[in-house]
Amino acid sequence: MRHSSFESVARAQSNLFTYLSESTPVHHAQKFFELIHDTSGLPWWASIIVTTVVVRSLVAFPLALHQNYILAKVQNLQHEMKTISQELGREVSFAVKKFGWSNEQAQLHYKYSLKKQWDKLVVRDNCHPFKASLPIWFQMPMWIFLSISLRNMAYMLPHRDSAAELIFLQLSQGGCLWFPNLIDVDHTLILPVTLGLLNLAIVELQTITRLKEPTKFQRNLTNLIRLLSIAMVPIASSVPTCMSLYWVSSSACGLIQNLLVLSPRIKNLVGIPKVIPLPSVKDSASESSSNDGNVKNQCLTVEQQEYLHYHPYRYIASEIKTRVNDLRTKLGAGT
Repeated sequence: MRHSSFESVARAQSNLFTYLSESTPVHHAQKFFELIHDTSGLPWWASIIVTTVVVRSLVAFPLALHQNYILAKVQNLQHEMKTISQELGREVSFAVKKFGWSNEQAQLHYKYSLKKQWDKLVVRDNCHPFKASLPIWFQMPMWIFLSISLRNMAYMLPHRDSAAELIFLQLSQGGCLWFPNLIDVDHTLILPVTLGLLNLAIVELQTITRLKEPTKFQRNLTNLIRLLSIAMVPIASSVPTCMSLYWVSSSACGLIQNLLVLSPRIKNLVGIPKVIPLPSVKDSASESSSNDGNVKNQCLTVEQQEYLHYHPYRYIASEIKTRVNDLRTKLGAGT
């Protein structure tokens, strides 16, 4: 039974790769790689990098800017929600005394009214939080299609004809430096390890620039992404170098993209509103929180938020220095 289950999983995986390999998006992705290569006259290693930069610049970067625009407007709504929640709290307290509501009834009316007011603000500013998740819904399929298209070229799929054999031959001689053959795996493990480090750098950059203390779910999700970043190292070491080169190029673009969207100049250029600092935990401990607890979970002081906005790269450098010093202290204490 166990052998049969392994066979069924392997068969399903094979069918999935076959389906993706023969799909229209993968076909167009492969044609785009070929177009860049044939038009530019660049070797295949450079064509892969250029294609990655073009796609990330035209698709991923605008989506990232839009995501930051939505997130900034959503956070700025917290200040209005704070005032609204206080007013609703007073109204509910009055209704409890006047109509004799129980605590359950009061909480139910309070949450319903607060949700209704939140929805109104979101509609007014056209900043539904779901829109902030658009980058992943576009980037993940794009990453898969481009990866499978390179896999097709490396394995002469889905049809082994003269055109596929020609691309295979070009890829086998289209590398550089320590990876002259893009069909072979990277035996030096330089690209796979670089991929893991870049992905971890993106995760840590996002944790450093987070304005509020993460929830338990967010912490678990961050740790899961860290594990996946490490798991990508052995995966990248077992695929053709053309694929691992694309993955490294994509992650490098992602890291640069995450740094660029922090720039105040770029934010002003594209119209991303300045995030109004929320009061820190110390300043708001005695005040009621907003509808999703952003004030309660705040981890950066107002001064830190201002410094992060106007001098993001200095702030990141100082946080990295602090983490390195903390790590040295722990290692010194451990020895």
